Amino acid sequence: MKKINIRKINRKNEKKLKSEFRWGLFFGIILTIIFYFLFMILSDLNISEKTMSEINENDIINACKNKSIFDAGMCAKSIVHANFYYNISNIGRDMTWEELKEEGGVCKQYAELYEEIGDELGFYSKKFVFTTSENSTLTKKHAIAIWSNEEGYVVLDQQTSFKFKFKQI
Repeated sequence: MKKINIRKINRKNEKKLKSEFRWGLFFGIILTIIFYFLFMILSDLNISEKTMSEINENDIINACKNKSIFDAGMCAKSIVHANFYYNISNIGRDMTWEELKEEGGVCKQYAELYEEIGDELGFYSKKFVFTTSENSTLTKKHAIAIWSNEEGYVVLDQQTSFKFKFKQI
């Protein structure tokens, strides 16, 4: 009769259980983090009971006020970006937030919206339009908004966003 080494089997089972426990713990932590951030986003905005199409500019300002410039920038960007619709046919038009949600717009109109929101939140806000490429028949431009205060500054762009803190050197 073949002798079974129970210690070897127990060690293999222990290693397998430890490995399974670690993976379970890892996935549990990841899920907890995801749910935490979803909860924070929805509860922080205080607009979770509204659909995105019902959100007005004052809702954005109220959701993003009393935050650091960086958190306010992320707050505004997440709400506006959820309603983002690029529509080049509206180039050159002055558009309200309501019109942007319904019809879409281009970077300049979104930069103007971010500038208005930043002003309402008490930040120094400025829209910048600059040339990205140029040839004899076409000049391509892009627009961004920049908010600043004593904490630093935030670049708000429908393509991406950047945050910078000031550091004294």
